[in-house]
Parts: sequence; C-alpha cells; structure tokens
Amino acid sequence: MKLEITKTPALLVSDDLTILDLNDAALNQLMLQVEEVKNAPIERCFDFPEKPSLALLNSWTHNKITLTIKTLQVEVIVLPQEHNRFLFLITSTIPLKTYEQIEPQEQVIGSWMYNAQEHTFQFSNTCAALLALTEKTAVPLDILIQSIDVNDRGTLLSTFNKADKDKKPFNLSIKTAHSMDSTPLQLICQGVQDDTDKVILKGFIKRDIYSQVLNCKLHEQNESRKRALEGGRIGTWSATRVGDQWFVRWDEQTCKLLHEPLDQNYGDLEKWISFIHSKDAQEIKKAIEHSIKSKENFEKEYRCVLKDGSALYIYAKGVVSYNKQTQTRCLDGVIIDHTSIYEARMRLEESNLLLEAKVKSRTEELNQAVKHAEMASQSKSEFLSMMSHELRTPMNAIIGALDLLTHQDNSFEEQELLDTAAIAANNLVSILNDILDINKIEAGKLELDCHDFDVSDMLNNIVVIFGPIAQQKGVKLSLFESFDIPEQLNGDENRIRQVLFNLVSNAIKFSVNGNNQSGHVTIDVTCEQINRLVNKLTLSVKDDGIGIDNDTLKRLFTPFTQADKSTTRRFGGTGLGLAICGRLIELMGGEIIVNSELGKGSEFIVSIPIWNFKPRNQETIFSSANIYHHIKCDNKLEYLTQKLQMYIGTINQVPLKQITNADNKDDELNIIVITHRDDIHAIDSSSLPAGRLLIIYSLSMFEQVKERFSNALMLDLNTLTFFTLHKYLLRLKNIDGQLSAQLNEDDFEVDLDFDLGLCSQSHSQSKTLSQTDNLPILIVEDNEFNQKLMVKQLSRLGYQCELASDGLQGLKMWKNGDYALVLTDCHMPRMDGFELTKKIRSDENKNAQSPIPIIAVTGAAMKGDQEFCLSVGMSDFISKPVTLDKFKNTIEKWYGH
Repeated sequence: MKLEITKTPALLVSDDLTILDLNDAALNQLMLQVEEVKNAPIERCFDFPEKPSLALLNSWTHNKITLTIKTLQVEVIVLPQEHNRFLFLITSTIPLKTYEQIEPQEQVIGSWMYNAQEHTFQFSNTCAALLALTEKTAVPLDILIQSIDVNDRGTLLSTFNKADKDKKPFNLSIKTAHSMDSTPLQLICQGVQDDTDKVILKGFIKRDIYSQVLNCKLHEQNESRKRALEGGRIGTWSATRVGDQWFVRWDEQTCKLLHEPLDQNYGDLEKWISFIHSKDAQEIKKAIEHSIKSKENFEKEYRCVLKDGSALYIYAKGVVSYNKQTQTRCLDGVIIDHTSIYEARMRLEESNLLLEAKVKSRTEELNQAVKHAEMASQSKSEFLSMMSHELRTPMNAIIGALDLLTHQDNSFEEQELLDTAAIAANNLVSILNDILDINKIEAGKLELDCHDFDVSDMLNNIVVIFGPIAQQKGVKLSLFESFDIPEQLNGDENRIRQVLFNLVSNAIKFSVNGNNQSGHVTIDVTCEQINRLVNKLTLSVKDDGIGIDNDTLKRLFTPFTQADKSTTRRFGGTGLGLAICGRLIELMGGEIIVNSELGKGSEFIVSIPIWNFKPRNQETIFSSANIYHHIKCDNKLEYLTQKLQMYIGTINQVPLKQITNADNKDDELNIIVITHRDDIHAIDSSSLPAGRLLIIYSLSMFEQVKERFSNALMLDLNTLTFFTLHKYLLRLKNIDGQLSAQLNEDDFEVDLDFDLGLCSQSHSQSKTLSQTDNLPILIVEDNEFNQKLMVKQLSRLGYQCELASDGLQGLKMWKNGDYALVLTDCHMPRMDGFELTKKIRSDENKNAQSPIPIIAVTGAAMKGDQEFCLSVGMSDFISKPVTLDKFKNTIEKWYGH
C-alpha cells in the first residue's frame, strides 16, 4: 500500500504489529532510514505505555493517543484499515528539548558520490529516502533533477555542470518535488574523492528535523487559521499612520468579503473608507482617527456597499499599538460579516412587532371577553336572585300553609298527606338552595364563616335527622367517633355539616343494593393532630350499596352528574350535591377521596385542615358506674368503656345475669347494655337496679327494648356520641333518682332550631307585650297568598297585624299609625322594601324618633342579600319559606324594642 499523505506523518501497521509502509513525513518524524523501519515492530518507533497488542490497537481506534518518539511527545490517531491493518496518523508533536539542544545525530544525513564523467550518482539509503528515489546506484543526473522542486532544478543543473569542470566543493539549498514541506535540503559537495581520481565527487545531504517540525506546525496553524477565518467570514486589516499619511492593508479573506481583487489589498485610508456606505463613512473615519489619537480600541458596526450594489453588514474591532523605534501607531483589527445576524435581528424585530400587535389585539379581545363574562355572571346572579325570590314566594305560601295545617287536629291519613306535601315542598327548596350554592361557588362569591363548634354536637344532629330515615328504609346506621376528637374545633360548621349531610343522605339512598337485603351505612370520624396549630378532621362515610363504576367516578364531582339516567329515575336528585361538596371541601383547603366498586358499595373520605382546636378534657359526672352486659365483642365493649371513662370515675363490669336491685350510692350510675334478644329475657323486672338507670341498646333491638323498658332512658350504642352521652349523664345527675324511671327518650329530643338565648327573652316577652299594649305588626307584602299566610301565622302566635300592599302604602300607614315592628318584602312594585326602609330611617332621624325594628321577609337568598338589607337600615332578615318557628324566634327577638 502506497501512502499518498505527504504533509501528515503516516504509518501502515499490519495485524502482527509490524510496519508495512510509511511516508516521507513519517520518516522525518521518526528520524530513521527506510530499511530501519519497514517490517520492524511498531515498538521500535514508539514508546507505548503498555505492551502493544491487537486488542489494544482495536481499543484505540478513532481515538487520539499520546506516545513518545525519542525526544518528542506525539499525538497519534489510530484508524482501522482493511485486513486488520491500522493507520497511525501523527497529528501533533511537542519537542522535549529546545532547538538549541538538538544534537547533530538528530539531523538526517545521507551520503552520495557523483561520477562527473558518466553523470551518474550512487546514494546511500538515507540519501535515497530523502530524495524519494527508489534507485541507489548509477542514478542519472536527470533522475535527480526530476526529484527536485521545479524552482531549484536550473540551479542544481548549472551547479553540477560547473562542478564537472572545476571539481570544487559547494553548498546548495534545495527543495524536493515530492513534499509540501518548506524545509530545504542541504546538498553539500566536499570535492573530489581523492587527488588521484579527479572524476568522482563526494558529498552528503542533510535535513534539520526540528526546523521541519516547526515549519509543519506553522503551516498547520496557518491553514487552521485560514479555515477558521473563512468559516466565520472574518477578515483582518491593519491601518498605520506615519505623520499625516495613512497606510491600510487587508488580507485575502477581506478581499473576498468585499469582492475586491486579491492583488488590490492595500491603499490609503480614503480607499478603505470608499468601501463603506456613504451614510456611515464619515462616522467610521472619525472613529479610526480617534482610536489612533486616543489609543482607545476601535469597535463599530457599519454597512459596506459591494460592486453589485448589495449591502454587507460589518462588525469591526481593532486594537491600537505603538512602535517607539519608528514612532508609528498601528490599528490592527478584524471585520466580521454580520449580514446574517443583522437579517435575523430584523426578522426578530419584525416578529416582535407582529407579536406585540397580536398580543395587543388578543388582550383587547380578552378584556372584552372578561367584560362580557362579568356581565353574563352579573346577569346570571341577578336572574338567579330574581328566580329565587319568585320561586320562594309561592313556596313560602305552600310550606307556611302546610306548617299551619300540621298544628291542627288531623286524622292519621290527613297528617300523612300533609307530611308528604311538606317533604316534597322542602325538597324543592333544597334543590333551589343547591342551585344557588353552585352558582355562588362558580362565581367565587361563597365565603366561609369560621367559628368554634363541637363536632360531637354536629354528629348528634346527623344522627337525630338521619336515624329515623335510615330506620324507615331498613338501613343500619353506625357512627364511630374517635376518642381524640377535640371538644371544640374552629371552622365553618354549617358547610362541614352540609358536606356530611349530603354524603350520609346519598349513602342511605344508595345503600339498598337490590337484593332485598338491608343496607349498612357507617360514619367514621377522626381528628389527627398534625402539629401544635393544625389538626386534620377526617370524615368517612361508607355504604354497601350499588357502588359507582370507574367512568362515573371521573366525573362524579361535575354539576348535574349522576351514575346514569336510571339512577335519577330510581333514586331522584339533581346531581348537584357532590359537586357542591367537592367545591366546599376545596374551598376549606381539604380533599375528598372516593373508593368504590360496582355492586359492593362506596366509601367517601373527606379530610379538612382545622387550625384552632380545644382538646376534650375529662369531666367526672359520676364517681362510679356499674355496667351490666353480655357483650361478646371486645371492640364494642372497649368503645363504650372509653367513652364512659370521660365522665365516670370508676367503671365496674358486671355480667347481665348478676343484675340486682340493691340500693346504690347517690353518686353511682347503673347502665344496662342490651345487644341481643336473649339479653332482654335474662333481665327480671323485679331485679332492676334502683336509682339512676341508663339503657344502652343496639338499634335492631329498639322496639323490644322500648316495649320492655318503656319508662327508662335509652341510648343507641351504634350512634353514641360524646355530646349525647354528656347530655344524658348531666340530666341523670340533676334529677331525682326516684323519677328517672318515669322518664323516656322523648324528654331528650333535640330541637335543632331551638335557641337557648331565647329562653330568658321568652320570659320577659310577656312583660313586653303588656307594656306595649299589644301593638300591631305592619306587614308590607305585595303577594296576596303570602299576605293571608303571614296574617294567619302571626295570629297563631298571638299577634295583631295590619297589611300594606307595597312600600308607598306601607310608608303612609307607618306615618299615620303606631306599630311594634315592620315585616316587609324586599321586591315590590312602586316602592320596594329597601326604599321604604331608607324613608323610615330618614324620617326617624329628622323627628328624633326611636328606630322601629324592620325585618326583611324575602325570597332572596344570594350572597350579600342579608348584608345589603342590614346596610340600608333593616334590623333583621328572614329568608322564605317562613315557618312558625322562624317567625316565633325572630319576632320575639325584636317585638317591643
């Protein structure tokens, strides 16, 4: 294989790690003769870091390896070839010694003899290698001439022709034709071989290896610099000022950039400026002169105009230097073609302008859309407010009339019909409330009303409301209240109750799975303390009903969504409940998780962060208690015992069979636990304990227990709460033990609408009525049905009324009459309730009158309605539909003020 690489040293290595061939550059680099290198082991030429092998060379392929050649450190690239051969390319060398330290033997020297008579040469091996000749003996002068550079052939021929005649020594510097290396060969003639033979001349050829290395490196660097300048479209220039004259030179690349001939690469400053656009020329000229004068670096951007009329955008930079010997200043710099950058910048600016215009247009569109959305939201709110008023007004008449009828003596069938109508009417009001709630949430107008509340009290309300409903549907309702529930938590009790109401209502509704089996709904409430400030309230509602499929789970909290249409037909509902629950929980910073399997039931787990809480402290109501039971389940017994330990000092567990009627201490309580039919039969009525007695039963045993112990106090074990237990124990503590057996659970019914603060007011109300001589109440209402209803409701409560059909009539009657308070609708023709209130308050201020209580009775139920009523001067707010209890509590609060 013949290597044609003349500039880069290259060696061809066989699979047995011997050198097959190499080029002249490699010979010079290795400083060896051809015979010493060919077919020699590779280790002879290079010092390897480890024993060379075929595997080692394979691992080095396409990588740059650092090796050593005598006094040089070289970087070698190993390239794989055919037939398991390798090409070694020596890419760079670093001398280990300086040039001055190169020893003579590091120069390549070859000898020669010349027969002047025959004009033939005899070369040594080294000499033939340096001249790239294959023949060594009887080599004609013409052959040697052909191996020499064209420019040196004439000199060489004339020198030898002269030597044929005078036989004198000479020293000739020549270059070979086979290499691009600029390092010349020294062809030295020492004269004739001896004095007796005047025909044979002798001499030697030598080459300085270090000069060759330097020249190669310089050539490589120049070529690399040239390629870099061409690739970056960079040209160099130099401006020198001598006195008042300017001399400017520029390189080949600058000529190419400016489309100028290569031989026209110099001139004065004016010629250089002539390339520059006329609008930029004077500025650039002044900048160059300023840089030379001030010794500041030059940096400018400008345009050049080419001969074809096209423009070139140039970035130029230069550095000033000063020659003290010649007292001249020179500005050396570069010019860089920034045309592509300028064009890209222009495109970018254009794109930015277009984008800004689009953004501005889009912003205007969005602003318009926001305005339309706000107007639509406002219209929606106003429409819902109006619809709320219009729907609640007739619903008020219906529910109020039904409420009045239920207070009359009715037959069983009549009462059932009234209850059915009341339930249907209240369901319509619940649907209306749900629609208003979801609208408030979507509009972002629903706010939380956080205050301290008792979770156990809230759970008791759940049991009181849903216990009878679950029993009626044949569903078992169980409640597990953890022992670490704080006595008070801070949060929005109404919204938490709303979420729990909805989940329990759904669980009971869907707990029947269609197999004629009774369902089971479990409520599990825990409170986990996260840190000193935060508790996590967890509410879990689990049922064993119809379950939910995966597709429905994904959209379960979307408004108006139910499992399928058959669900709506079978169970009813609007599908708003869970959507509202999800939004409320999100608003409270909590989360809701649903686990469900079709046909097996569902579990809803709600977690809500609570920021302030008050731990439940132990309160000893009874010093001791005897629990008579036959509970086989340890969990139930432990649950009951731990709850009782909060209020009872010592608890004695006694088998049910050992019950006795022995006298107890005054501070002792007897508790009988009945969970099975056999437990009832095991109790002898004559052996019931004397004194304070509490029956705790399982709901499935309620009828039997009520029949057997009709006069005893009873609590359901499955729905027992701290609140209920505390209430019952306090009542038992404060009553005579002999009377306890005559009480029953009806004495402890929970009235959710009952306000303890009204007790004292009710007592003082009789005095107020007498003091005000039963002043009438002014009713301002435009709806005829509601007029009749309100008169009947107030008459039932013992109040006299006078009617006004709108605000104008009401204002006139108020001015001419004397009333205890005013009940007014808000939306009426001619003058509404708000304007009426403002007129009354204005006249009161002018005449220094005491303000009369004005109570709004309206169907409005949107956010801010109550606040707005109070802001215009009204005293209180009642939302329709209005029942007797609402009227009673509110009117007693204000009547006579």
